[in-house]
Amino acid sequence: MTITINGTTGISILYQDNGIKTSGIFNINTADAVQQRIQNGGAFTITTSGWLGAGIRSELLIELVNGAAFAITWPTIYWIKSDGTTTTAISSSGYTLQTTGVDFILLWTRDGGTTIFGKIIR
Repeated sequence: MTITINGTTGISILYQDNGIKTSGIFNINTADAVQQRIQNGGAFTITTSGWLGAGIRSELLIELVNGAAFAITWPTIYWIKSDGTTTTAISSSGYTLQTTGVDFILLWTRDGGTTIFGKIIR
C-alpha cells in the first residue's frame, strides 16, 4: 500500500498482533502482515505460508515475546550464525531466545518459502 502524508509518499507496513499462543500449530501467513507479534504462553509449533513466489524476495519480522519460556518447534529455517555460516538448529545459531523479554526475528526467502533464512536481531 502506498500512502502520501503532507506531500511525502511512503509504504505502510502491515502489523499484526497474534496474542498469546499456548499449544498446537500456529501458522504465520506473511500475506496477513510482514511484521507479526507472538507471545509464548505454552509449547507450540510455528509454520509459515503466504511467501511471494520464486525469484521474489519476501520477508517476515517476528516480535517474539518470552520466546524461551516454553518450547517452540520451528519449520526448517537456515539460521545465520555470526560467522556467516548457517545452522538449522536455533540453539546452534549463537543466540538464546529470552525467557522474559522480546526477541526480534527476521525471516526471509527468495524461492517462495522453500528455503527460509533467519536471523535474531539484537
